[in-house]
Amino acid sequence: MRADWIWMTHNGTGGTGSLTLVGVPGWPGFGNVYATPRRVQYSILQFTDTTLATLAQGETGYGTYTPSSGVLTRDGILRTWNGTTYLPAEGVGNAPTALSLSNTAALVRISCTPTVEMLPAIPFVATSLEGIGTFPLNVSYTSNSYLTLTNEEVDYNPILIGHEGPFSMASVRVGDDSGTYSGGTQNLEIGIYDIAETGLPGKKLIDFGLLGGTTPFSAAATISSTPLSTPVYIEPGWYYQAILAQFSGGTGTPRMRSFVTTLAASPAGTHFGAGGTVANELYISSQTSLSDPAPSGIALSNNGYQWAVAYR
Repeated sequence: MRADWIWMTHNGTGGTGSLTLVGVPGWPGFGNVYATPRRVQYSILQFTDTTLATLAQGETGYGTYTPSSGVLTRDGILRTWNGTTYLPAEGVGNAPTALSLSNTAALVRISCTPTVEMLPAIPFVATSLEGIGTFPLNVSYTSNSYLTLTNEEVDYNPILIGHEGPFSMASVRVGDDSGTYSGGTQNLEIGIYDIAETGLPGKKLIDFGLLGGTTPFSAAATISSTPLSTPVYIEPGWYYQAILAQFSGGTGTPRMRSFVTTLAASPAGTHFGAGGTVANELYISSQTSLSDPAPSGIALSNNGYQWAVAYR
């Protein structure tokens, strides 16, 4: 939960752990807003001297503030600047971790983060479970919805992602409902695109590469991409997932698990379908790669389905 105009410091004990907060004269503190322990968004600024003119390092994250003790527990670190390195950063796989703060309280200020987090990130399920990650927030389960893939067609589904990442792997379910394909050449690629100012797919943010190797449609199975060597961070929010299937020279009908969207609102718009109002899907034919940025000529599919892709 956010709280405006917070401006505090600590009690003289810094480090990387929890902080006991102390008020700054004339400014409200977290204790003026919360009467019981609450999860908060925080921003920590450490300056080079007591004029508070030059930043030495900074950290934003989620934490738990306990009014009875004044303690802020740093539960999840979102972003850090240590004076040299900003994390997370594009092309960098290192995750941000708690900064070691000065014990000099006069150099440190704690406030509510100035970043507007419209959709706070939810944590990933433990990897010791099935391990394929989670689906976007705007999909629902529908039974027996295995749809036929189209060769060299890129389908762009609007997805509402609830995780910040880092993202390293995509997983799908193929082959069920008599949907295998044998022989010939075949591959399946998945990527995530940002939304351009037109509302259409724009820059490619993540390319997960091939799923299931060189025979992704040969058996009814859950297939995954090879984990990226450098995981990618993206903020929670709306994106497009891009699905490209290519197959020729073999026999069978490649099919993949799909969902119906639960949210009619989407960057691609909505339409009145036979089963209700659903979010639109976009597509473009005659593609052999997931280009960056997305190509021109993307058209409306209007079928209300989207491919079921789990990300982690």
